[in-house]
Amino acid sequence: MSELWVNTFKNENGNGAPDFPNGITITGVATATTLNASVTGDLTVSGDIGCAGTITYEDVARVDATGISTFREGFKVGPLTGIALTTYNDGSIRTSGVVTATQFYGGGGNLTGIDATAIQTGNTVVQTNASRIDSKVSNVGILTVTSAGINVTGVVTASSFVGDGSGLTNAGPSLANGADDRVITATSATALNGEADLTYDSHILTVKGSSGDTTFKLHRSNAAGSNGNTFGNILWSDNNGNTVAQLRANRATAADDANIVFSTRPTGGSVTERVYINNAGHLTPAANNTYDLGSAGLKWKDLYTNDLNLSNEGSSNDVDGTWGDYKIQEGESDLFLINNRNGKKYKFNLTEVN
Repeated sequence: MSELWVNTFKNENGNGAPDFPNGITITGVATATTLNASVTGDLTVSGDIGCAGTITYEDVARVDATGISTFREGFKVGPLTGIALTTYNDGSIRTSGVVTATQFYGGGGNLTGIDATAIQTGNTVVQTNASRIDSKVSNVGILTVTSAGINVTGVVTASSFVGDGSGLTNAGPSLANGADDRVITATSATALNGEADLTYDSHILTVKGSSGDTTFKLHRSNAAGSNGNTFGNILWSDNNGNTVAQLRANRATAADDANIVFSTRPTGGSVTERVYINNAGHLTPAANNTYDLGSAGLKWKDLYTNDLNLSNEGSSNDVDGTWGDYKIQEGESDLFLINNRNGKKYKFNLTEVN
């Protein structure tokens, strides 16, 4: 028999489906309202499979899906005796193993085993709590931030510092006796002092001394090697910076002696030496037969001398055009005149008057 044409198959009692104890082979399409079967080979379904119950995979190594797999109630991964991962229909995932990812997003407030108050990179840690922030390197604290300020262990480098630095330690010299206009001097490598007896107010430098030993010293640090080398200067200048007067000490004949030189500047001219006090204490003009002692309008009251030397050498008189060199000396009762050119001596004829 090659074909069997029937409408319905029933068991021998006519009250149920027939049994096929040796199986049945179908090469076409099998349509059934209910299918309760075990498939030992491959099952290929070209359409959708709808299942109101549970699909159980026994001994399945993996499931391949080329499209989207939808699990309305979630799904579980792992052996029946211990589920390793469970997904829920609200999108949450629970796992009892290790989750490894290149990145994690979202809030980590519910994570355990993680210190949410610390940020760590290598051996550097930033730790926070309710009242402070601590920064550590190799578990050694280097910075603490509290409501009172910042405490740093180490060096603080900044482009600028602003505010009161009076509380700083080892920040540089400390100032004692500070006050307006006081000149600051160093009393040690780390201490400064405001000098009460040395002040500068706008344009006035004041030096005070209670015992009369106030000293203004100009010190040359190396030896004056040649005659005329300067030991120090005091200069006066105009509003353009031009020197108008000068007081100078220079070497006279040795490294440990000096002349004092007074110089002034005439109108439109240059600073010129006028008067010397030489190393022997003599007061001399800086140039011969050039400067007057007094003037026609301003005369010295009295001139006190011992012998009086008079010479106009280098010029001439107004009577005979010659020059002379004389010395006037005082005797007990007479006044003598000595001609230094020829050695002759004369006595003034004096007439007593009452």
